[in-house]
Amino acid sequence: ARLQIRKCKGCSLLGKIFDENVAGDKSINSIITLNYDLVIDNVLFEKQHQIIGPSYLLDRMYDLLGVTLYLDTGESLPPPREEANLGFYLKLHGSIDWFYCPNPECGYHQRFFPNRIRSGSSHNKPGDLCNLCGSPVASVIVPPMMYKTFEKFPKLGLLWSLAYRELNIADKIVIFGVSFATSDYYLRWLFKKAITERKDKPDIIDIDKKDTVCEEIEKFTGVKPKHYSNMEAFHAEIH
Repeated sequence: ARLQIRKCKGCSLLGKIFDENVAGDKSINSIITLNYDLVIDNVLFEKQHQIIGPSYLLDRMYDLLGVTLYLDTGESLPPPREEANLGFYLKLHGSIDWFYCPNPECGYHQRFFPNRIRSGSSHNKPGDLCNLCGSPVASVIVPPMMYKTFEKFPKLGLLWSLAYRELNIADKIVIFGVSFATSDYYLRWLFKKAITERKDKPDIIDIDKKDTVCEEIEKFTGVKPKHYSNMEAFHAEIH
């Protein structure tokens, strides 16, 4: 039941955090999430209708997944040059409304097929047939133990590479709801590599009830995060 794709409203607290500076059409900030639910997607969708712009986070995410194609070759487009310095919305563990063809011989195997949120057009669902090879499509949901995940979902390599780049150049990194469990080896590796391989160090903020995650982050990055015990405290200070 948790994996059902439901129509719902965005989170009001996240709506306050993701203002125009964070999620506007010209924002250079990126949002990276490990959740495969649609909470942030719904918030960004609602923001998109309040802050209309030609290059929005949610639309750029769909383009990254391979929705936009060259007409002559069928290859997915890279991020346009003029958008290279804008932010991204990256879901590193997949999404309940993303699907892919599990047949490695299929030309669509390396693409994701997202259901555009609240779109009136027909949407994919598990078991639908790939219109290229006829194999049943499957959900793109990645557990924390990512053994052979990049082999199974080749498109994830792009998302993780972009996440590394964004973390590597960020002035400020705000973390909430992430424990950096030892089982999530690839996430710890990504974060450590992105922070330790840069000349300067970013400001890191961690929002958690306890400061134990701050201690863990400092161990493998060398940077001591600033701690907030809840989202309300963080939001009150930045505003």
